[in-house]
Amino acid sequence: MQTLAYVDDTVLHQGQPVRLTGQSGNGGMALGQGVLADRSAALSAVPDRQVSDVRSECDRLRQAIRQAVQELQAHQTADLSSIEQALSEAMILMLQDDALQAQVLARIRQGQWAPAALRDTIEAQAQAFYQMPDQYLRERATDVRELGQRILKHLQPEAICPAAYPEQTILIGADLSALQLAEVPGERLTGIISASGTATSHVAILARAMGVPAVMGIASIAGLQGRTLIIDGYQGSVSVEPTAAMRAEYQQAVTQAQVGYTTLETVRDQPAQTADGVPVALHLNIDLDNAQQGAQHTAAMGVGLYRTEWPFMVRDRFPSEEEQLSCYQQVLAAFAPRPVTMRTLDIGGDKPLPYFPLQEQNPFLGWRGVRILLQHPDIFKTQIRAMLRADIGHGNLRILLPMVTQVSEVTELKQRLHQICAELCAVGHAVTCPPVGVMIEVPAAMYQIDRMAQQVDFFSIGTNDLAQYLLAVDRNNPQVAGLYDELHPAILHALHQIVTSIRSQHKSVSICGAVAGDPLATPLLIGLGVDSLSMSAGSLLPVKYVLCHTCRADAQDLLQQALAQSDAAQVRRLMQHTLQPYGLAERDRSTFQP
Repeated sequence: MQTLAYVDDTVLHQGQPVRLTGQSGNGGMALGQGVLADRSAALSAVPDRQVSDVRSECDRLRQAIRQAVQELQAHQTADLSSIEQALSEAMILMLQDDALQAQVLARIRQGQWAPAALRDTIEAQAQAFYQMPDQYLRERATDVRELGQRILKHLQPEAICPAAYPEQTILIGADLSALQLAEVPGERLTGIISASGTATSHVAILARAMGVPAVMGIASIAGLQGRTLIIDGYQGSVSVEPTAAMRAEYQQAVTQAQVGYTTLETVRDQPAQTADGVPVALHLNIDLDNAQQGAQHTAAMGVGLYRTEWPFMVRDRFPSEEEQLSCYQQVLAAFAPRPVTMRTLDIGGDKPLPYFPLQEQNPFLGWRGVRILLQHPDIFKTQIRAMLRADIGHGNLRILLPMVTQVSEVTELKQRLHQICAELCAVGHAVTCPPVGVMIEVPAAMYQIDRMAQQVDFFSIGTNDLAQYLLAVDRNNPQVAGLYDELHPAILHALHQIVTSIRSQHKSVSICGAVAGDPLATPLLIGLGVDSLSMSAGSLLPVKYVLCHTCRADAQDLLQQALAQSDAAQVRRLMQHTLQPYGLAERDRSTFQP
């Protein structure tokens, strides 16, 4: 069998099976028929054309935007998953943004017809994202272009060719967007292939939330339309026109995986506690686009980290207090009475905003997190007002301050919070000041826990940044990314010191970084004595399975063994050996099947 980075009809007609190599977007395997996403209304194909009736062309644009909004609203009434619903809502917010429409109208008034004016506006906005240093934000250009194509379909209705989706659809696209994915009937979508993007792409994030296997980075996709495909999301490969033997191998793998999922389901309704009865709360990391789905997850005891950046990233301006209020109310209501920990705006570093540019030589050590909020009190005040108002009638809000390096930052922001609370009460809002915590993600904060504990109600350890700073490794730099490992003994020693310090101050402590969702790490975190772990929805059951089969005393002994290891590889081997009796096997660093 040939293994290639691309495929074309010439190779396929040779009658031999072909395997294409890409990279994993989401684990899992699927057999189905390839369907190229509809690109009939491509913005790039729109020609320039002058118009004489400017008013009519402006009206045509406004009507197309209204129709696009109505289309999305009608789509929401269909049998969508909650995450697809949230993505549609985000697109509706973008379509209703006056700034986008104003920019297109300005180009029309200069004499350009509506499709070309739309093309130029969308491309300008997409380029603004594409030029950003952060890969995640660069990939948001795809969502902007998808928005433009959705409007264009209503400006040029004659170009629309509705796609037909077979019962087992593997959706394929050169630059696949989340909304194209959402348009496939959920019961028919079995897999995703994207020629571009990475595991941080929105479509990959959506695939993980939906449990759909995805393969990214397949260089050429033209020959895949209508072909029978097997995609392996674990290995990042696609088998084209598989043989009978390959199909049998696929079926065996699916059967084994199903046995594993059935095993995990046995702990879904069990208490989140160790085998000897020590409780460890399991919480979710969410943003707006997976809040509703997370709320339905019965294994989740609340939200350990709500990333509030989403409402800021889907607009070309700062969202108003009312817009933020609406977002926060959705999340608090969905999880009530379970607690929801909302992190204040954490932009900067790898999360700049297109309308708030930050040009820094080393952004991870620069102007980010609370450093920005302290210098822009208006941003902080608007967000806190929205959070406090959203919590009225729910009472499950907790506020988390990111990127804290010194006690004075906590003191000042808490003073501002209490002042905002008093101002709202004075005008008749029945708000209360919620519990406030800080993220321990900067090494300097490790040595000030005793003083910070006098100011806050709880602590949350952000292991992603903490590990990056302690190991001096930029996770986005492929030359050194292999050195990044949250099971490095130095990281474990730091976590042990942090948790011990917090415990001595009688405060609760949670871990919300990627290590919290890694089943290999679960016994070690139990041994540390944390109160809760916060992770993505897909990690909840694997982590809970390990939790329920681990004794606290054994976990503490195991932690001491891990602390004595020389490097991360040794720690991983130790943990793989320890979890082997549970039937857990590591197929890659993020996917585990019992």
